[in-house]
Amino acid sequence: MGSALRSSPVEDRPATCRPFLLPQVMDEPKSNLEVKCKINFSAEPIICPPTSNGTCWVDLFRNPVVVEGYPIKRRSILHPGLEMHIGLMAILVGTSHVQPFAGKLFFKGFSTMLMSIKRDTDVMLWHLTSCKDGERVSYNEGIHLSNYTVQPADLEHSRHILGWCSAAICMAGDPHASYQIESSNLPKASKGCLLANASITTSHPIDDREIFAVGKKDSRVRGAGSHYTKNLKWIEQKFFLLWDEEEKRGWLVNGTSTLLHLVLASLERDGGGPFMSTVAFDRNNLKYPRRYQPCSASWTLGDGSNRQAYVYEYNDDQRVRFDEHVTELFEVLEKTIDLQSAALTSCPALGAPRSRLEGWELNNLVSECDPIYAKEAKLDPAGLSWVDLIRSIRAVTLFGSGFGDIIRSSASCTEWSQVPTGKSYLTVCHEDLKRIATNCCGNLNSNPPILTDQIIWHVPDRISARCECTVNDQSSHSDIVQTLLPSKLARRLPPMKKSGKLSGGAFIFGENQSNLWYWPDTGEPLRQPFRPRAPKSDHGSESLSHDSGIGDSLSSSESVSIQSMDRSYDRVPAKRAMLSLRTTQISTHAYTVGIICALPIELKAVRMLFDESHKRQAPPTDPNAYVFGCMSDNFVVATCLPNGEYGIGSATDVASNMKRTFLSLQFCLLVGIGGGAPSATNDIRLGDVVVSKPVGENVGVLQYDMVKTLENGNIQLNGHLQPSPRFLRSVSSLMQSDPSISLSSLEPYLQQISEQDAEFSYPGAANDNLFHPQHPHPTDQPTCDNCDPSKMQDRPKRSTSHPRIHYGLIASGNQVMKSAETRDNIAKKYNVMCFEMEAAGIVNILPSLIIRGICDYSDSHKNKEWQNYAAATAAAFAKHLLSHVVTATEPAYRFYSRASPDRIEASGKHRMREDSYESSDCEMHIAKRRCS
Repeated sequence: MGSALRSSPVEDRPATCRPFLLPQVMDEPKSNLEVKCKINFSAEPIICPPTSNGTCWVDLFRNPVVVEGYPIKRRSILHPGLEMHIGLMAILVGTSHVQPFAGKLFFKGFSTMLMSIKRDTDVMLWHLTSCKDGERVSYNEGIHLSNYTVQPADLEHSRHILGWCSAAICMAGDPHASYQIESSNLPKASKGCLLANASITTSHPIDDREIFAVGKKDSRVRGAGSHYTKNLKWIEQKFFLLWDEEEKRGWLVNGTSTLLHLVLASLERDGGGPFMSTVAFDRNNLKYPRRYQPCSASWTLGDGSNRQAYVYEYNDDQRVRFDEHVTELFEVLEKTIDLQSAALTSCPALGAPRSRLEGWELNNLVSECDPIYAKEAKLDPAGLSWVDLIRSIRAVTLFGSGFGDIIRSSASCTEWSQVPTGKSYLTVCHEDLKRIATNCCGNLNSNPPILTDQIIWHVPDRISARCECTVNDQSSHSDIVQTLLPSKLARRLPPMKKSGKLSGGAFIFGENQSNLWYWPDTGEPLRQPFRPRAPKSDHGSESLSHDSGIGDSLSSSESVSIQSMDRSYDRVPAKRAMLSLRTTQISTHAYTVGIICALPIELKAVRMLFDESHKRQAPPTDPNAYVFGCMSDNFVVATCLPNGEYGIGSATDVASNMKRTFLSLQFCLLVGIGGGAPSATNDIRLGDVVVSKPVGENVGVLQYDMVKTLENGNIQLNGHLQPSPRFLRSVSSLMQSDPSISLSSLEPYLQQISEQDAEFSYPGAANDNLFHPQHPHPTDQPTCDNCDPSKMQDRPKRSTSHPRIHYGLIASGNQVMKSAETRDNIAKKYNVMCFEMEAAGIVNILPSLIIRGICDYSDSHKNKEWQNYAAATAAAFAKHLLSHVVTATEPAYRFYSRASPDRIEASGKHRMREDSYESSDCEMHIAKRRCS
């Protein structure tokens, strides 16, 4: 009791107090049983990181005294933290109710909140979240830290322990981090590197700025304070790789954490050198509103008192504030980002060797070297797996030695409490991974999780993100290293762990012995060891083998897996592999998917989504002009109607020629633009996609101008069109029912198109105007600029700009629909969603699916503003559809060998794409045996 009631020796953190007895000598004891003693107390402050296990309760108090040695009830499972009565928890938070929310229980105050984490046996664990600046704390803060569901009934029969904490501490920019960073001693970037000719020159101050005074009315530029904040916001979205060349490990951290780390490293460097007398700053005096988090640096750099503190004092008249020093180093980092971006834009790193890691020496950046040259490190094979991620997000690499533990675990596991050295691991905080996914068209909630449009996070069921020793109290340790793979391999993989299990803390990426992939310097990773490429000859060309073209004569920079150790993981479609062979010529029999477009802009959008382009000529007997390529592992032949021709007749002629030339076609996609038919039941907007689907007695395409006139003047549709192939309708049904397909599914494809041609970009919702049918467009006006805006239909605003996919009836006819009244009459009678002019001409020639991007509303206000973007959305859906279809189960190619003139022909039938392929003897080996 005496220990508990004593005052704390410190004001801002908890302290421990331990009572002890001191025996006292009695002058004249009255009996042998009489003892005299003195009770003393020993108090010491507790020094522990706020995010270490079991210490989050500290923020409930200002400077509590913890009594050491006091006996507490035994806990069946070791759970560090403070045990207290549930009523006391409510009082400390400032509430009288427990609030259920999203499967959790909360004691919710305004700026303080306790959240139930899980119930283990008879113990319920709680986590404290608070805003020290007094701002409101949201229920959503920390909700991702646990997937456990807790019921209110669990409250009465549980012991309550406050003290759970997430498992990772971000030390970048923290005062307790190591800033005695040594040089990496790496060489200058060699010839052939992206940054071989890059260098940074330091800035020079302008001394005469103070003789001018600019009035507010004379300048459109905001003050320095707004620039400072904008700089922080911009660089916070960038990422840097801190690579320790001596210890062979790295950390991917956000820009503000890197910036603060450089600021403190520069002060540490100057504070221990010959200019130490000019340093007027102690990093321990910095205010850290929120520590040990990826966002901590942003709070620290933006703190008002930090910004005004002086860090250098050269004389009475010349002092440098903290924010001025931050700006100087920001300008240096800004140059590294722009140089990296320029290098990758002018010379994409797609074919650059992964083993070449290029970047800048951190010590050179903070020591004002002039000029600063890029450097180059040679990565071990174990580190090649994460290089594609670094390049895809354009992260800048900073080299050094002795970074210490930039990100460390607060868990009790001895194996993974620090990132192991010498294994080329990359560590990233979960919050930064979420930001990468958001900025780079990723989706961590998909299966598998998508980090960028080029990288997936491969998480098999047998791989855990936490060591088993902390989960099941085992002595053995797990291999928790995570695996990254190119996104093009996603469909060759078996089902993976649900991404909901991936939350909180940080993750280590690299080589996992339980999920081993072999990464070459270029090309796709393999499931088996690969044979390195032969060295180049003196003339710079690779030597060629003169065998049948199978096996050792692989000459592409992409390695191809021939025999798999685990066939269900990495079987490469034979037709894709054959492209890597110098002696291969692709036959017309290889092409199993046809695409027909009416306009050149439609075909251009399709071609910009080709994964590969093939150079070949169509037979001279075919008047069509074709382009050839590969989309989502399907060989595609595409063509366009001749200039000046459109309508059903021309489409029939083009489809007939394609069918005659390409005998192995399994189906055809009609891809292009169309006019929408919005209604009360069909909220169709410009840029949306309409896909043909049978409706009632109609097969998906309605030839509305093929009619029979009856005696009483009534009109009856007359004609019969073939429906889409059954397997394509089955794929469409699965896509409509797939919960993992989101509104943003087409976004990576749309971005790929717009990056190649900006004219295919989204025109903006402000340009999507639907007028009332009773308000026709003035015939003498070329645009709608003078149309009465009050005649526009009022429609609810959409939450996103992503195009929506509609499945329904498409009307096809030999007339351009420019009448809102006629449009509405036909749409109402048959529930039509879209009007176009070619579908009826091909569906009876080739088994087809019609895909139309909406470019106008089939009324008199029709214009061409949305045509390019609508063509892009249609092409994007076509590729998205093909990613769910495989059109060949056997090699659908004709093979010609230099060694043997014999031909091998094979054809395949369509089938739906599966997560893994059935195993059989490799088709390429079969081809080799027959050829010989």
